Amino acid sequence: MTYPQANADKRSGVSPWGAAVAQATVALNIRPIDLRRDAETIIGYARDLFAISFGSHRFSDQFGAEGSGYIPWIADKQKDDPANAALAFLGAHPVGMVVVGSWADDPAIGYVYHYYLEPHARGHGLAPALDSHAASQLLRRGHGKARLSVAKTNARAIRFYCKRGWRHAGPRPDQPGIIYMEKPLGR
Repeated sequence: MTYPQANADKRSGVSPWGAAVAQATVALNIRPIDLRRDAETIIGYARDLFAISFGSHRFSDQFGAEGSGYIPWIADKQKDDPANAALAFLGAHPVGMVVVGSWADDPAIGYVYHYYLEPHARGHGLAPALDSHAASQLLRRGHGKARLSVAKTNARAIRFYCKRGWRHAGPRPDQPGIIYMEKPLGR
């Protein structure tokens, strides 16, 4: 899928990706993860995402020191639909990923497992494309509501989610310091 999102840095008018993005809009392309080709990239993204969200050791604790357990986890998310785990590209360069599926406790609810953008890609209007992809993918799979988890200390992410229609849905009981957010998906 292609999403017109990337905008130039509002402060300088310059994009970290050059003249193409410095123009008004460039398409962010989102395609399913190819586990053989993209393994190193997605493990790096997930390691950074976990460090930001949960602390430095949680990724290794859950998926192993080298992250080898992450690939089967992604394969499981893709078993029903490869687009459930996707990389985002700006031109030929990967800049992020999104992983969705069904919430384990209630399969009627869609769940966003991961939103991730590389540090240099944050703050340039790319995140709404990931959220649009997640919502579209979950809606296409029949979910009327989406849920995600976020560290309550991640104010930047919470502000973004609120702007995109997500609402606080209470603490996550199994993970202190983490909250649920939900939003309805349009039909």
